Amino acid sequence: MLQGWFAVLHPDRTVPCVEVEETLSTFAPPGWCLHIECLPREGQNFVLQQGQAGYASFVPMPEVHTEAEIVSPAREQAESDIGTDDAVVVLPEGAADVADPDPATPPSRTRSRSPRRPDPPPHARTPVTIPTAPEVSNLPTEDPGPNQVQVSAMLLTMEYMPEVLQVRLTPGCSVPDALATISAARGRISSLRFPRLLEARPQPTMDYIVCVATPLWARDVFVVVDTLRLNGTLCCTTVRPVADRAALLSIAGLPSSLDVEVYVPDRPTPLSGNQVAVLSTGDCISIVPAATPVFTVACLADRIQDRQGWCLLTAPPTLEGYWVLLLTDEGQQRLCLPPQRRRFMRGDIVRLLELQDTEHFMQPVRLPPDDAYDFGIAAQEVVIVDTSPRPEPPEEPAGTQHRSLVRYCLDLRPVTCGLTWHRAWGGLVSSRAISQRASEYCPSGHYTVVIGGTPLACRDGLDLRVDPGEVIAVEFVRGPEPESSGSMHPADSSSSDSSSDTETEDDDPDSPRSNRDPLTRPVALGFRKMCRYAT
Repeated sequence: MLQGWFAVLHPDRTVPCVEVEETLSTFAPPGWCLHIECLPREGQNFVLQQGQAGYASFVPMPEVHTEAEIVSPAREQAESDIGTDDAVVVLPEGAADVADPDPATPPSRTRSRSPRRPDPPPHARTPVTIPTAPEVSNLPTEDPGPNQVQVSAMLLTMEYMPEVLQVRLTPGCSVPDALATISAARGRISSLRFPRLLEARPQPTMDYIVCVATPLWARDVFVVVDTLRLNGTLCCTTVRPVADRAALLSIAGLPSSLDVEVYVPDRPTPLSGNQVAVLSTGDCISIVPAATPVFTVACLADRIQDRQGWCLLTAPPTLEGYWVLLLTDEGQQRLCLPPQRRRFMRGDIVRLLELQDTEHFMQPVRLPPDDAYDFGIAAQEVVIVDTSPRPEPPEEPAGTQHRSLVRYCLDLRPVTCGLTWHRAWGGLVSSRAISQRASEYCPSGHYTVVIGGTPLACRDGLDLRVDPGEVIAVEFVRGPEPESSGSMHPADSSSSDSSSDTETEDDDPDSPRSNRDPLTRPVALGFRKMCRYAT
């Protein structure tokens, strides 16, 4: 039960069974019931001896059969093996209603970091509406093996769509063995970019495994932001090693005045306004509504001891809706478009950013539709919004055609710096210049590569041509730097394979934008997360 020791002090040797049962059954998850051993029972009382120890645990709720049902001797024998002669199984109220749930509906689970927290008043125990529940179903009925169980694992990487994997684990295996099995099931690109796996501590859900994937060289603190009970999502972000409640809410994009409780590892009670938490990579920050009933959690080492209760996760939990990620001069913003407003996206962007009286330029980005993910939001579209003054065009040799201004996206997520954008006259850029600016943050034993664009014969240092909205990615690769610094990565850019109409109806190649260095790494960890949601 993960509840520690419970001391009973009573004036006589008998303790009412209902007193013990009501106290301990409070934390029983749906579909489970209380199991008490080594306490002799006489009628409605437990009879205790001085210093006697009893044992309490949760066991799967036994099936309720009608008189017409025939129970096989094998099942009778199996059920009689549960517990001992002096064991007591306590069924919560309404057990007959939940003992045989609809197999298509996974049992809901409650979790608690505060076992001693009193239950909220009845009027505060209203259910929390989750916009989009994770696509979870019961595991397939086929037997994965006598000593194995099929488990889903979700790997969180900052600003990427989470990886969802199906693996087979042996109950009772160690955490390193479980992580090694999960790592072996990953895709090649993701495992090369983010090879380091750490389990979330504690696990935010009991239905599947949650891990954080980071680069080997990263020194930032990557944490899991658990808002499953608030809006049904999970995400990974960076935080300072020491943070208070307001800072954690800010990192999650939530106002400090929101009526929620913030739980951090190793604290059974929510974080108060004057307390700080010392965090490390893999820590899980749970943000729950203040009226949330008590709930239980477990570390991965304890969870993988049990083969029961696992559910199949088919897709990561996301906020529903058609979301557009806007890359602006000030940072990122997100806009949720109702189906009837998608044809008016440009006008809604203008109203959101208050650009009615500002000269601007919009450029769609050629990213895979579900590639950009943050705060539990999967962006269906990514749009560059340029509102900067127009730079002076370069001098053109006599007789040459005037070059237009091309906006393109710089994907710095492989180096944990997020998505940004830049522009180039005629779409001509220098891969060496990009590589050299990024090399300032390149760790020892690695070198910088630039992925994407079309290689050209170098002229005035410009050796790449980018199309409007094309994605240029930057990575740090382990090993000695090759002689041709700034060359293309051997794996050609897959992020720019998807083609789309890169011209909006008002695309003006002469729209303005000032020069800026897109590779300036944020000094404040929260800068990358500065964005607003709009619906």
